[in-house]
This record gives sequence, C-alpha cells and structure tokens, in this order.
Amino acid sequence: MNNFDVLHFNHISLSLLALWCKFHRIGKSRVMHLRTLPPRNIFSKVLLHIAIKSCNSLIYITENEKTHLHSLIGKPNIYEKVIYNPISSQQKINKNFLKNENRFKIGLLSNFSYNRGVDRILEIYEAIPFKKRKNFVFVLAGDMKLEKNIPNIPNHFFKKNKNFSDFIKSKGYENNFIFLGQLEKPENLINKIHVLIKPTRLNNPWGRDILEALSMGKPVISVGFYKKFVETNKTGLLQKKFNAKEIANLIIKLEKNRSLLKRLSLECKKRVKILCNPKTVSEKLLKVWLNR
Repeated sequence: MNNFDVLHFNHISLSLLALWCKFHRIGKSRVMHLRTLPPRNIFSKVLLHIAIKSCNSLIYITENEKTHLHSLIGKPNIYEKVIYNPISSQQKINKNFLKNENRFKIGLLSNFSYNRGVDRILEIYEAIPFKKRKNFVFVLAGDMKLEKNIPNIPNHFFKKNKNFSDFIKSKGYENNFIFLGQLEKPENLINKIHVLIKPTRLNNPWGRDILEALSMGKPVISVGFYKKFVETNKTGLLQKKFNAKEIANLIIKLEKNRSLLKRLSLECKKRVKILCNPKTVSEKLLKVWLNR
C-alpha cells in the first residue's frame, strides 16, 4: 500500500481512514472530496478537522460545500478547489421506455423524503386547473415509503406501511401519476420527461439528478438561491420560496409553448457542457492530485 502516490477519499465519512493512512505514511498526496453539506453538529466538526489534518487538499463539488465548511470550522490551512461533477452527454437510452405515454411529463428522481420535498408534488398537481390536468403526468422514480408525521398525509398510511403512491391513489389522482420505483438507469426516464422537478426543502438545487437532466436538455424546477445550474428563465425555474401555483403555471406554459421549452432546453445543454465538461474536470482534478 505504501506505493500509492495519490489517495482520493470520496466522502467526509472516510476521514478516520485518511488519518490512519497519514499515520502509516500511505499515499504521497491525500485528497478529501466534499460532496455533501454535513449537519451542524460536533460530530461533523470533528470529522472535518480530522480531514484537514490528514489530507493535503480539499475538493468541493460546488461553492456551497466550501462555504458550509468555512461556516462550521473556519477556513482551513490546506489547498481548496471547487470542481463541478463531470457529466457525459453520451449515454445509451432505451427508446421504448414510456413509449406510449404522450402527455406532458414532469419527472422526479428521489426517494420519498420530507426534506427533499417529494410530498410537494401533490400540491403542485392540485394547483393545475381541473380541466387541464388531463394533459399532464407526474413520473416519480425512487423508493416511495412514507416517513412518519408528514403534514397533510394521515399517519395511518405510515402505520400500515403504505407508500406515497397509496396516498395518491386514495386521493383519486392515480391516472396522473406513474410510480416506477428505483431505476437502474434513470437516464431512460430523464430522456422521456419534458421537465425535471426537485421541490427540495433543503435549498440545494445542484444535485446529480439536476445535472443529468440539464445535460439532456431538460429544464429544471427547484428551490434555493444557488443559480449556477438552475436559473429562472434560462434553464428552468429557481424559487427562493416554494410556490406551487407558480410552478403549475410554468408547467402549463411550457406544455403550450414548445418553442420556449426548446429555448430552455438548448441553454440547459450549453450550461452543463461549459461547467461539467469531463475533459476540463479531469484536468482540474489531475492538477490537484499532482499539487500543481
């Protein structure tokens, strides 16, 4: 193991392993990759301090992770670099996926979570005027097992081990929702939808699902303040505060105005091609590994 030149730790939870490697002098260069926003607690602070003592460099997937770390433990005295996730535009697609579904499709890629705002999908659907609902279908991929004490979802659904699709069915909306479960190849769904939605309560509109959707020319609707990827009137809609009616109005507008949908689509592809180009990202990463 002492022959390794670079050790790249892909999650902050590997900080103790990084410390062990430093103690045993394994790896000439040790790099920690920050991909999440650790909770604001003492455990996170300890892990971050260990990472800084154990590694030569820190890489962040966006400026948000960098700002978050600084707010937790201050500015570290090691090299820091923001490198966006690489996204490849060349993916094998199953052309028969949802082949017979001709309605305007709004997609969501997430396991059920209150923090991720999956329950907000229902509020958006109900904000669409009744006579227009027949034109739309919401396609959800992920584990829809309910959490306890979700506002507006009776707890007996949770106690009876029901999921979000059962609740939607109880409302009589099942004809406008498709639940696919967990997908091995989510790119097949992204290819078929018209818009991706991520109504998060965590204000984090920069996840992998968003980048993949943008790369395939799908406008994104999300909530937060960071507009590097999702930007209103350019790559979709970014709300500072969740507003189901505004989202419903945009969905209706895009279903009618396909030229607007196409314009947003082209900007989506362009933005990801510039910010997440695999060749550019790999060159930046190599420079960090080589301490250049």
